[in-house]
Amino acid sequence: EENDWCQKAAALGGRSVAVPNLFVEHRGGESFGSAAKQALLERNVAEVSRRYPRYDAQVQAFIRDDPMNTARLALGLAWAAQRASGPVPVYLAHALGGGAENWLRRRIGAEIEAGGAALVIRVGKGHRWQLELHCAGGLTQGLTNDEALLRALVAHLPRRRIVYSNGVFGHDAITQPGLLLALSGRGADPLPGGLQPVEVQMHDFFPVSPSYTLLGADRAYHGVPVAGGPLAADPAHRYERPGGAVASLEAWQQAWGALLAAAEEVVVFSQDSAAIVAEAYPQAAGA
Repeated sequence: EENDWCQKAAALGGRSVAVPNLFVEHRGGESFGSAAKQALLERNVAEVSRRYPRYDAQVQAFIRDDPMNTARLALGLAWAAQRASGPVPVYLAHALGGGAENWLRRRIGAEIEAGGAALVIRVGKGHRWQLELHCAGGLTQGLTNDEALLRALVAHLPRRRIVYSNGVFGHDAITQPGLLLALSGRGADPLPGGLQPVEVQMHDFFPVSPSYTLLGADRAYHGVPVAGGPLAADPAHRYERPGGAVASLEAWQQAWGALLAAAEEVVVFSQDSAAIVAEAYPQAAGA
């Protein structure tokens, strides 16, 4: 009946609006038994569709556009912050699947099992970022190109742990370290709330070189590329930014080196990886 009422009101010039800071709980349903209710639903849905032929398409368009998504994310983040016993993890991750994603899913699963939540800022999804709030109640997500909106949503987590998982194929990836530093309360234009812990995961060598396998332009490995070293001239170790500007290996390692220097923990997955990271970033060897 509320669907029918809203359509009649709209025909008279009324508007249906959503109020994101108001919650009305509907607890249970006692008017009809389950079998009778199902029969009535089937009959009445068909009747609404007959009376208002555009209604079903309007519902699907609302679901697709989801104008309440930003409010839902903000509310979910505020809820997660209130429930958390410690910093809520904020991961930057790619959309490629594979080992890094398997590791991330296991870690998020453990956090949810312990009663927590996690925010994933995922790159490589068509927009600059996809935000995913994972908690026991499910997944809330949304896409955005607006860094100000991203920052405003993350700010709902006054205690957060910034974790770089993997940013391969993200838009203008040389800016990822600066964004993560800002979200941790460091760097240029930091989020308020003081310094937050930073963790860097080395699932590959993207923070060392845009060639995240460390292969040169000839598809061969010639050693660890180091700023100022002979491999810095290899085009594979330079980064082409949107618009065509090319960042040198020196600029790349300066940006990522600032993130590693801020990290209280740099996680590698083999002794060889540890040696490579330490050669490129000696300041991170003790993290």
